Amino acid sequence: MSLSSPRPSGCRVRRLRPALVLALASSAGCYSYQPIQLSEISPNTSVRVQLSGMAVEQLRNGKSNEARLLEDFSVSGAVSRVTGDSVVLSVQTTQSSDAMTRPVTFYQPLPLARSDFRSVEVRKLDRKRTTITSVVLGALAVSAATYAIIHGGESSGTTPPNGGPNEARVPFLSFRIR
Repeated sequence: MSLSSPRPSGCRVRRLRPALVLALASSAGCYSYQPIQLSEISPNTSVRVQLSGMAVEQLRNGKSNEARLLEDFSVSGAVSRVTGDSVVLSVQTTQSSDAMTRPVTFYQPLPLARSDFRSVEVRKLDRKRTTITSVVLGALAVSAATYAIIHGGESSGTTPPNGGPNEARVPFLSFRIR
């Protein structure tokens, strides 16, 4: 018996290729970021902010470990507070994974000056992409079920030998009780 699995045959790879492409396409998500004006942002809005070079340097050299919040030159989070010259973002930092407690997500407030922003994008649901993804995944599920029903839903492996496994009896008490 070999521990390594055999390589998939060409036919099997050709069958798996469309499923792989579909999985990658659906993993793109149903949300997209759309640019908005800085004056249009309001509290509790999920945004992605492109920062200026000066703001990125300040965050990288900051004393509150804000550099870990950066994704290249951008920061993603929810708008907590908007004032005349600044915006406070609530950025997710960590999520507890202790099995003994309930999951808790931690957020860090990140105050930014409006002059630090190069652009702002808001996260919105892409209804067209969501509909197309749902229809395609539903059609694939129905096709797979139909295929399984038509082909009997049985495995294509070998037939087990007659008789099944040997019977093993272990005596619990070896004397008679009257």
